Amino acid sequence: MEKKTNQEQLNYYLELSKDEPENAYPLKQVAYYYQQLGQFKNALEYHEKVAILQPLDTWNLGNMGFCYQQEDDYYTALSFHQKTYTIDENDTWNLGHLAYCYQQIDEFRNALTYYEVLHQLNPKDAWIFQNAGFCAQELYDYEKALKYYKIANSLTPQNTYIIDSMGYCYAQNNQLEEAIECFLKVRQISPQEVWNLGPLGWAYFRIGDIEKGKSYLEKAAENAPENHDLMHLGHVYFCLGEDEKAKIYYQKSMKMFEEKEEFLDDFEEEYEYLKQYQVNMGEYRQLKMELSFLGNNL
Repeated sequence: MEKKTNQEQLNYYLELSKDEPENAYPLKQVAYYYQQLGQFKNALEYHEKVAILQPLDTWNLGNMGFCYQQEDDYYTALSFHQKTYTIDENDTWNLGHLAYCYQQIDEFRNALTYYEVLHQLNPKDAWIFQNAGFCAQELYDYEKALKYYKIANSLTPQNTYIIDSMGYCYAQNNQLEEAIECFLKVRQISPQEVWNLGPLGWAYFRIGDIEKGKSYLEKAAENAPENHDLMHLGHVYFCLGEDEKAKIYYQKSMKMFEEKEEFLDDFEEEYEYLKQYQVNMGEYRQLKMELSFLGNNL
């Protein structure tokens, strides 16, 4: 017997729901098949009908939250996932979506709390540990982030996003050799990766290997660089005595910052990384004044 398509199933249950409007089962099936077809607003219409008949149905409530997620309404989604959680704390599917919604609205501490509950219930899901690591990272708790990223890495050892994230956290913790090891591993797994070219070059610069730093930062500048990649390449040229070249990249970097003052603040703070190259603080601050003036004309 040929299997029916989602559209055929939807049409069947739509007709059945008309004949049995007080029967929650066909209504739930209509909602489900609308979801399968990516028609989330239509799905919500039928989930709401089910909610009237079965207000404590966790499958229905959780899926209402899921539909609101697909419509990028994470606050409303949260309300349904929270209600589902109060009814069934062990529903791991709902718990994952609850944590993820908090993550999407930048409430990382709440998100991390639920990811930590979730990984006790489902200790073999790399996605949970990856997201827990991300939330800890956003809370500047790099030790905790690394703990979770390492577990995620053990479960999916070829995931370059996780390895790159480990490298970032190591760098933030001034564990530069470990950071470089992670970034190089990503380059082995995925040579076309461009995201970590800048962080890799900056890590080399910070351990005193300016030539390798220059090589990777120049590659970063050629491949969709971020604002700090260009600033760091400017640092390289400034330390090498190529002031005019440095100014070119500093100005390019400044243009990528939302505010000129943010660039200048970061520029000031990063002097400590240039000390090992015997850069004169007076000259550096004079350069900052020049860049501030130039920034007014960008």
